[in-house]
Amino acid sequence: MRLVLPNVSDIEDTRDAQDTRVIRDFAHSAVNFLHILVPIAFALIIASMISALYFMMHDRGRTKRMVWSLATRVGFSISLFLFILFAHWMGWIQPTGIPIGR
Repeated sequence: MRLVLPNVSDIEDTRDAQDTRVIRDFAHSAVNFLHILVPIAFALIIASMISALYFMMHDRGRTKRMVWSLATRVGFSISLFLFILFAHWMGWIQPTGIPIGR
């Protein structure tokens, strides 16, 4: 009976394929996460604007709740923008390639 050992390059190829699959699965889950996160962020921005309108109409300038609501909206907007830039930098999202001028 003869013992046959696997070739080292075959083992390395298998590890590379597994690593590639793990990275691809992570990127796919990140894209799915973005499909949920971005609409939630937009909903929070709109809700903050609506609350600022409500406070403007009912407080009549006696409290600072409208200012805090608008500051929250600005914070959400900046956070969303920075997160989208980060996602592009990480390669989670890609430009669509739509030509300019059409």
